Amino acid sequence: MNSLYRAYYERAILYTHVGRYKEAIADNEILIKHNERLWSDALINKAEALYFMKEYGLALKSANRYFEVEEQTESEAYKIRAEIFKKLKMYDEHNADMRMYKKKEKEEKKKKNIRIARNEEGLRMFKKMLLRYE
Repeated sequence: MNSLYRAYYERAILYTHVGRYKEAIADNEILIKHNERLWSDALINKAEALYFMKEYGLALKSANRYFEVEEQTESEAYKIRAEIFKKLKMYDEHNADMRMYKKKEKEEKKKKNIRIARNEEGLRMFKKMLLRYE
Protein backbone atom coordinates (compact mmCIF):
# COMPACT_ATOMS: atom_id res chain seq x y z
CA MET A 1 0.00 0.00 0.00
CA ASN A 2 1.54 3.27 -1.09
CA SER A 3 2.07 5.66 1.83
CA LEU A 4 0.83 8.62 -0.23
CA TYR A 5 -2.50 6.91 -0.80
CA ARG A 6 -2.62 5.92 2.87
CA ALA A 7 -2.19 9.61 3.72
CA TYR A 8 -5.10 10.53 1.43
CA TYR A 9 -7.19 7.87 3.16
CA GLU A 10 -6.40 9.09 6.67
CA ARG A 11 -6.90 12.72 5.67
CA ALA A 12 -10.27 11.96 4.06
CA ILE A 13 -11.47 10.41 7.31
CA LEU A 14 -10.25 13.41 9.28
CA TYR A 15 -11.90 15.82 6.85
CA THR A 16 -15.19 13.99 7.28
CA HIS A 17 -14.93 14.15 11.07
CA VAL A 18 -14.28 17.89 11.10
CA GLY A 19 -16.99 18.74 8.59
CA ARG A 20 -14.79 19.46 5.58
CA TYR A 21 -16.88 17.24 3.34
CA LYS A 22 -15.83 18.58 -0.06
CA GLU A 23 -12.17 17.97 0.79
CA ALA A 24 -13.04 14.50 2.10
CA ILE A 25 -14.83 13.67 -1.13
CA ALA A 26 -11.88 14.92 -3.19
CA ASP A 27 -9.42 12.72 -1.28
CA ASN A 28 -11.76 9.74 -1.50
CA GLU A 29 -12.10 10.27 -5.26
CA ILE A 30 -8.32 10.03 -5.64
CA LEU A 31 -8.36 6.68 -3.83
CA ILE A 32 -11.37 5.37 -5.75
CA LYS A 33 -9.78 6.29 -9.09
CA HIS A 34 -6.52 4.65 -8.02
CA ASN A 35 -8.14 1.32 -7.07
CA GLU A 36 -11.69 1.15 -5.74
CA ARG A 37 -11.33 -2.46 -4.62
CA LEU A 38 -8.20 -1.78 -2.62
CA TRP A 39 -9.65 1.44 -1.22
CA SER A 40 -13.28 0.33 -0.91
CA ASP A 41 -13.51 2.10 2.46
CA ALA A 42 -13.14 5.34 0.51
CA LEU A 43 -16.51 4.59 -1.11
CA ILE A 44 -18.30 4.38 2.24
CA ASN A 45 -16.43 7.40 3.60
CA LYS A 46 -17.47 9.33 0.50
CA ALA A 47 -21.06 8.19 1.07
CA GLU A 48 -20.89 9.48 4.64
CA ALA A 49 -19.55 12.87 3.52
CA LEU A 50 -22.28 13.14 0.89
CA TYR A 51 -24.87 12.20 3.52
CA PHE A 52 -23.76 15.10 5.72
CA MET A 53 -23.98 17.38 2.69
CA LYS A 54 -27.60 16.20 2.26
CA GLU A 55 -26.75 14.64 -1.12
CA TYR A 56 -28.66 11.48 -0.27
CA GLY A 57 -29.00 10.11 -3.81
CA LEU A 58 -25.27 10.40 -4.46
CA ALA A 59 -24.54 9.04 -0.99
CA LEU A 60 -26.64 5.98 -1.69
CA LYS A 61 -24.92 5.44 -5.03
CA SER A 62 -21.50 5.49 -3.35
CA ALA A 63 -22.64 3.25 -0.48
CA ASN A 64 -24.15 0.74 -2.89
CA ARG A 65 -20.90 0.68 -4.86
CA TYR A 66 -19.07 -0.17 -1.64
CA PHE A 67 -21.34 -3.18 -1.17
CA GLU A 68 -20.71 -4.24 -4.78
CA VAL A 69 -16.90 -4.23 -4.53
CA GLU A 70 -16.23 -5.12 -0.87
CA GLU A 71 -16.33 -8.81 -0.05
CA GLN A 72 -15.97 -8.39 3.71
CA THR A 73 -18.35 -5.58 4.59
CA GLU A 74 -18.16 -3.93 7.99
CA SER A 75 -21.03 -3.21 10.34
CA GLU A 76 -20.50 0.55 10.18
CA ALA A 77 -21.14 0.53 6.42
CA TYR A 78 -24.59 -0.96 7.02
CA LYS A 79 -25.31 1.71 9.61
CA ILE A 80 -24.28 4.52 7.25
CA ARG A 81 -26.36 3.14 4.40
CA ALA A 82 -29.31 2.60 6.75
CA GLU A 83 -29.24 6.29 7.67
CA ILE A 84 -29.19 7.22 3.99
CA PHE A 85 -32.19 4.95 3.37
CA LYS A 86 -33.99 6.62 6.26
CA LYS A 87 -33.48 10.09 4.79
CA LEU A 88 -34.78 8.80 1.46
CA LYS A 89 -37.84 7.37 3.26
CA MET A 90 -36.87 3.85 2.19
CA TYR A 91 -37.90 2.35 5.49
CA ASP A 92 -37.87 -1.35 4.56
CA GLU A 93 -34.29 -1.01 3.32
CA HIS A 94 -33.40 1.03 6.41
CA ASN A 95 -34.73 -1.67 8.71
CA ALA A 96 -32.95 -4.44 6.78
CA ASP A 97 -29.61 -2.63 6.97
CA MET A 98 -30.08 -1.91 10.68
CA ARG A 99 -30.64 -5.64 11.27
CA MET A 100 -27.45 -6.41 9.34
CA TYR A 101 -25.59 -3.69 11.25
CA LYS A 102 -26.55 -5.26 14.58
CA LYS A 103 -25.69 -8.76 13.39
CA LYS A 104 -22.32 -7.72 11.97
CA GLU A 105 -21.50 -5.62 15.02
CA LYS A 106 -22.10 -8.62 17.26
CA GLU A 107 -19.85 -10.79 15.05
CA GLU A 108 -17.11 -8.12 15.03
CA LYS A 109 -17.20 -7.81 18.83
CA LYS A 110 -16.95 -11.58 19.18
CA LYS A 111 -13.91 -11.70 16.86
CA LYS A 112 -12.32 -8.82 18.75
CA ASN A 113 -12.87 -10.57 22.08
CA ILE A 114 -11.29 -13.75 20.69
CA ARG A 115 -8.23 -11.77 19.53
CA ILE A 116 -7.95 -10.12 22.95
CA ALA A 117 -8.21 -13.49 24.70
CA ARG A 118 -5.52 -14.95 22.43
CA ASN A 119 -3.25 -11.99 23.09
CA GLU A 120 -3.78 -12.31 26.85
CA GLU A 121 -3.06 -16.05 26.71
CA GLY A 122 0.09 -15.39 24.70
CA LEU A 123 1.20 -12.78 27.22
CA ARG A 124 0.64 -15.23 30.11
CA MET A 125 2.70 -17.88 28.32
CA PHE A 126 5.48 -15.37 27.62
CA LYS A 127 5.56 -14.34 31.30
CA LYS A 128 5.84 -18.01 32.33
CA MET A 129 8.76 -18.48 29.97
CA LEU A 130 10.50 -15.42 31.39
CA LEU A 131 10.02 -16.69 34.93
CA ARG A 132 11.69 -19.99 33.99
CA TYR A 133 14.80 -18.21 32.81
CA GLU A 134 15.23 -15.85 35.76
